[in-house]
Amino acid sequence: MQRVMDCLGLELREVPASDVFFLRSRQAHMIDPEEKKRLREQCWPFHQEVIRRLDIRVILCLYREAAEFVRDKTGADRCVDRAFELSKSGKRKYWRECFEAPGGLKVVQITRPTGIPWVGNACELTKRALAGRTR
Repeated sequence: MQRVMDCLGLELREVPASDVFFLRSRQAHMIDPEEKKRLREQCWPFHQEVIRRLDIRVILCLYREAAEFVRDKTGADRCVDRAFELSKSGKRKYWRECFEAPGGLKVVQITRPTGIPWVGNACELTKRALAGRTR
């Protein structure tokens, strides 16, 4: 995450960060889908309060599953910016998108940085969201 924050010009220790639910596991895919759903719902009030108290304007989600949940909870359903990146092999296209909620909160949905290098358009997309500029 340090490279991510460096790219955005942010100090890692000053940026609130969290998983969408709290559970210790070696790999997320090993968690039962119903258990994930229950945990997300159980943990959401905490996230909602952090977003409210800190007046969070941009939420960066590193996985589609997390982003879809956060978008649903925040009402961020209007795509306001979009970019894609090709895999190293050039065979797969990964979309990075920015969605806006009615109150102006933005949810940026990207592939995880280890899946594709955090360079170029993913960083620019997030920078535009942080600056309040979207296409």
